[in-house]
Amino acid sequence: MVRPLEGLTVVDLSWGLPGALVSMFLGDYGAEVFKIEPPGGDDLRSQPGFSMWQRGKKSVVLDLKRDEGREQARRLASTADVLVQNYRPGVAERLGLGYDDLAEANPGLVYASITGMGPKGPDAHLKAYEGIVAAKMGAFTTAGPMAPRPGPAFAAMPWGSFSAAQMALHGILAALYVRERTNGRGQLVEATLAQGLASPGDSAGPFALASFLAERDPEKYGLSQPDQGDGPAPILDFVFRLLIAMTKDGRWLQFSQSAPHLWEAFIEALDLQHIDQEPGFANAPRIETYEDSVRFWDLLLERVRAKTLAEWEKIFSTRRNVGAEIFRTPEEGMDHPQMLHNGHVREVEDPRIGRCRQLGPMVRFLGHPDPPFVPAPDLGQHTAEALGRSTTPARRTAARASVPAQALDGVTVMELGFFYAAPFGGTILAELGARVVKLEPTYGDYFRHTFKIPEVTAVKVMQGKESVAVDLETPQGQEVAHRLAKHVDIVLINFRAGEAKRMHLDYETLRKLNPNLIYLNAQGYGVDGPYAGRPAFAPTINAAVGGALFQAGPAAIPADPAAMSLEEIKQTSNRLRSAASSPSNADGVSAHVAATAMLLGLITRQRTGTAHELMTTMICSTAYANSMDMIQYAGKPPRRDPDAELYGMSALYRLYPAKEGWLFLACVQNDEWQALCRAVADATSREVRLDDDPRFVSPESRREHDLALAGVLGQTFARRAAGEWERFFRSYDVACCEVNEQPMHQAVYSHPMMVQNGLVTEVEHPIFGKHPRMAPLVSLSLTPGVAKPGVILGQHTETVLRELGYGDGEIQELEARKLIVRPRSSP
Repeated sequence: MVRPLEGLTVVDLSWGLPGALVSMFLGDYGAEVFKIEPPGGDDLRSQPGFSMWQRGKKSVVLDLKRDEGREQARRLASTADVLVQNYRPGVAERLGLGYDDLAEANPGLVYASITGMGPKGPDAHLKAYEGIVAAKMGAFTTAGPMAPRPGPAFAAMPWGSFSAAQMALHGILAALYVRERTNGRGQLVEATLAQGLASPGDSAGPFALASFLAERDPEKYGLSQPDQGDGPAPILDFVFRLLIAMTKDGRWLQFSQSAPHLWEAFIEALDLQHIDQEPGFANAPRIETYEDSVRFWDLLLERVRAKTLAEWEKIFSTRRNVGAEIFRTPEEGMDHPQMLHNGHVREVEDPRIGRCRQLGPMVRFLGHPDPPFVPAPDLGQHTAEALGRSTTPARRTAARASVPAQALDGVTVMELGFFYAAPFGGTILAELGARVVKLEPTYGDYFRHTFKIPEVTAVKVMQGKESVAVDLETPQGQEVAHRLAKHVDIVLINFRAGEAKRMHLDYETLRKLNPNLIYLNAQGYGVDGPYAGRPAFAPTINAAVGGALFQAGPAAIPADPAAMSLEEIKQTSNRLRSAASSPSNADGVSAHVAATAMLLGLITRQRTGTAHELMTTMICSTAYANSMDMIQYAGKPPRRDPDAELYGMSALYRLYPAKEGWLFLACVQNDEWQALCRAVADATSREVRLDDDPRFVSPESRREHDLALAGVLGQTFARRAAGEWERFFRSYDVACCEVNEQPMHQAVYSHPMMVQNGLVTEVEHPIFGKHPRMAPLVSLSLTPGVAKPGVILGQHTETVLRELGYGDGEIQELEARKLIVRPRSSP
């Protein structure tokens, strides 16, 4: 087995999901993790996911409200390699546990801070609950179409928390990589939930860029449909490409046919291969009129409803280009055939809950067994051990070796991938300073052509890369890849199973050319197994592991599917479609994990001298994004779902309409409840006394009378405007904020928090000129990241070929045979 982080010590001071996922990952790969808990224990102990999130860690109880507890924490940190915290800005410093305080005694410390919305700006003080950040960032407004009512909708999937954890891991692993190169120099790593929420989805990508371009030049980039006179515009083609339909026996299927050859396979499977000969359907799935697009939608839905799920699965089993998944519950997702085949589900004997099933490691070292999991600790189980450790100051001293400009200076990645789920992982490494050379077909990555404005979808995933357009289906194109492979550190590939070997780009072939090569398979389903040959896209993967159904809420699918009309099927389809990809999606979280895996591969090679073949999958990464549900054991408490109207999870964690606008309230802890009671009493001149109501005297009674509590709070909040409530609650430190009415794709570039914290920057694209983009997703104090623009197809073909030894004549011959593409003029 491979344990590349063995010998490293981590001190985890965090609360909540992001920090727990960070230290869980570090512990899974060999680090010794001391989890600092308050005397009453971490609040996550009450969650079913605790046994997974805290596996392998050592529990140390310290009272950080007392001088003695803070001093004990400082002593532990003085010999640590990594520290993780997610306090609000200024809190760690007040405790004497800030980066500057600890780095003075331990200059090799890698110190990771995860905040909600950054250290600056008017919202920095707000508690970093994901719901609060989502409200501020416009995520609930973006998710509005999920709800069966007007207004914003609560998005239950913790996309922001998971992605913020991955961003912190990117920074930690990159900083450890730098530390080895500089003989012991640590640094401060900073990530935010705001960036975590925005980065995985389309809100900080094509939608945001398209909105910016349309505002700058509406005549050229306007996104409105062609003028239909008094009639409605045709239905957009993505409704058909990403069709959601119900089978004869009432099961719901998510299709993803985002490339031309996939669409052809889908139409053939539905026995509609001659549909283009029908009036109005010649250019399907792009339909010219509203009437024809309605007819086309009806036809597709009727075709799917004509057969049972079993009948369709038999048809799809012989058509590898049809991407279809059942809308599963999270529990069903754990039993997905590919999850089981890949070993993504592990059985662990836990002394508190007995035998349980939980997710295995995020990153697999192929050809090596996974390390065994150690159960989560009892509260304070390792306090004496931790306090008895040597208090000798840090083993390292500040290095005199030169520090690279960026963390991954000198690292080269060859990217062999399409669309988003793997390629955006390459973008993240480019932000950290790696040179990323993308080999794409001469017609370009399909992602360049999937939006009404060509290239808009690709800008985000092409940022900071070099594009070499080459036909890898030919021996000449494969020779280009082989020459390049000799000089790179990492290969990133997401071709479906069997394709890399067919094209002579598999690990065994390339390892013979470069034994020091790190090779990451980042497919949707994996390198082999029952689903490995199928196409995988964000909507299908999210449906497969239960995220879409969880997010859509318990009332999304009617109880009696047999009685549903076509219009009711369409309404359900629209809600499920929004739930499958709003406000973030499976592509982005999978890309984050791919970046984490490549950095882990680098650290492994650096610390052990051995390069490995690795694997991540979209299906496992997305399951981890919903990890609260990805654990099973006898007696597990029932999961709390969002309410049917998608206001939230409970009366104390939900959306409320105010007199003007909407509010989001996050009141999870007992001291927060007490503060809310005081605030409401003061706001109503003591007319509303929540703490005197016998229905609400304890957490148990509040859960029992949750609907009544929501009613009282709803009536109270209706008295004032949302902004007024936010300002009022601020002095009580109650996490309650106004919901941003901007959708997230607009807020991401304009929100004061994003601007004041430097989370937005400007670059110049070869086609679109100057435009905003998100700054590098993680901040490193010593080796800051770099933000670069996207690139056009073949922009670097000639430069890279010359580096590989191709002369003028060879380049001209390859171009004449249409085996490469280079821009006709310099961009």
